[in-house]
Amino acid sequence: MTVPAFQHEKLLAPIVGLADLNADSDEYYRTLARSDDTILAVGGVLGLMERDAFQQRDLSRLLDLSRHGAVRRRAFRYFDHSHDHMLAAEIAALGPDMIEDLEKLSIEARSRNDAGRQRDVEIAKYVAWGEVSMLRNAATYAEVADGWRGSVKILAKAVAVRPDDIKSFSALATMLEGAGRYDLLEYVLLRVVGIDKLERHAALFRAVVQLVKGDAKGCLLLLKELEDAGRADDGRFSIGSTGEQTRAKAHYKLGQFREAYRSYASMNALEAASFAPTSYISDCLARNAQEVPSLPEFDRPNYVMMVGFPRSGTTMLENALASHPRIETFEEVPTFQTATAYIDRGNKGQTEHEAQSVALFVEARERYFSSLDRLARKDGADVYVDKLPARSLIAPFVKRLLPNQRFIFSIRHPYDVALSCFQQLFGATPATANFLNLVDTIRLYDLTMTEWFKVHSLEDPLVHYVRYDDLVPDFEAVTRNALAFLSLDWDPAVLTFAERAGDRAARTPSYQKVRQGLSLGVQTYWRNYDFLFTQPQAAPLTKWAEFFGYETL
Repeated sequence: MTVPAFQHEKLLAPIVGLADLNADSDEYYRTLARSDDTILAVGGVLGLMERDAFQQRDLSRLLDLSRHGAVRRRAFRYFDHSHDHMLAAEIAALGPDMIEDLEKLSIEARSRNDAGRQRDVEIAKYVAWGEVSMLRNAATYAEVADGWRGSVKILAKAVAVRPDDIKSFSALATMLEGAGRYDLLEYVLLRVVGIDKLERHAALFRAVVQLVKGDAKGCLLLLKELEDAGRADDGRFSIGSTGEQTRAKAHYKLGQFREAYRSYASMNALEAASFAPTSYISDCLARNAQEVPSLPEFDRPNYVMMVGFPRSGTTMLENALASHPRIETFEEVPTFQTATAYIDRGNKGQTEHEAQSVALFVEARERYFSSLDRLARKDGADVYVDKLPARSLIAPFVKRLLPNQRFIFSIRHPYDVALSCFQQLFGATPATANFLNLVDTIRLYDLTMTEWFKVHSLEDPLVHYVRYDDLVPDFEAVTRNALAFLSLDWDPAVLTFAERAGDRAARTPSYQKVRQGLSLGVQTYWRNYDFLFTQPQAAPLTKWAEFFGYETL
């Protein structure tokens, strides 16, 4: 196999020795313990003690690392259990834990939304406690602070110190897949060969790599082999939602569109098992029905909301705008809940303002803008774009609370939008629970557009509409128009959005394609699934497609 370019980045250096794990696991952990990297050294010593492989030659290193709580705590128990009470007492005397201080630092970092600091605190927690889940937490914050590379550096260490931890391996493989770095993913898969606990999960990612290489049939074969082997041991075995999604993509590549649809349906059925019933739609409609007193207008033209519907091109446009030196964007963060939560508290008599008073609602919207100001980090930015497509559903309430709020609204063919939402693994949230079957997806799309156009029109001067199918082929012109709406001049940095996306956290499934830039062209699939959109259930999508001027069946 070709040696990947990662050697220059040293992203995966911690897992280089994994191939030696099965040959001599004791020496593997002993090598980690000698590392200059604190995480690896702590993990190595913990591994030696866990395996009862500690030897006299390891003592000096153990005593040195016992200044860290994770080692000290386990070393004390190890030697106390071995009745070496003198050594246990020596280790115990090396210092108290400062867990309370770490918790305090963690709270402070969360209150400031400081992802870099939260990353460092989680690493310190690992050194203090030795739980690999803390490294995974650190990797999550690292992605926000440093992009996928920062996350991979930590996840590689998590896999190195606990090679049998399925969650850490899956997180690393998923991060590399999302970054489009299949060369690095293939290298990881090579390193973990022979680690029994990871074998089935590794097989899933091998199928992904096979598909990316253009071998859809080989991908399906690997998935079938995995499924058959699993069911031989357990008749209830499943390749899981990720496996079904991969199988669907392989069928699509082969032109087997009905089979692809069935695999996506299986994917969502598996996901639905972990979702609790949600009142998302009724809650949003109740919010829209909430009475709001007549409020004065406000002067915040440089605070703009980006809305639409998920999978309509908002992520690409948001990344493009974020590349402009004068724009800071806030992606998929619950900033508006600051306002709604304050209103709800006020109407319960829990604030200084009377229920339903003008003062209550004015203060609530000021708290919304303050929440954006608190998140702001970008030097030189003076235009702020708050992106949350799902907020479109509560457009009537937003209009009453923020009567002169300005918006950028993304439009894409409704067939493609519904299909794309149905095909994604979003994770369990109240909103995305509606994408687990096509009927609910269509219902939510229809309801969202209905609520939006109750208070806005296609000619609304407060709304700048951007069509995805215009954005991709005519990127510069469309983006220039969006910048003009924001009263900003063109900046060539906008053209670098794909590279910059690699330095940002992937908050949505769209990032894998955004990081490929404009090279993919307009992504449209609905014609291959026309058997879905000739059904009566698709009538609401057809209605909106005609409204937006798109071709229909």
